[in-house]
Amino acid sequence: MSENLASTSVLEKCGFTQEGLLRHNHKILGEWLDERYYGLLAEEYSSFMQS
Repeated sequence: MSENLASTSVLEKCGFTQEGLLRHNHKILGEWLDERYYGLLAEEYSSFMQS
């Protein structure tokens, strides 16, 4: 969920890139929430692990 800033921070520190945003994708307790999608390509993973 886009509101989870701690998870977003961890993903970005691990080299993931935000690839998408689904606005108002989930309705929880009557509130619509956005959902962010992250991805990591194999070559990005390799370069991240070498640093």
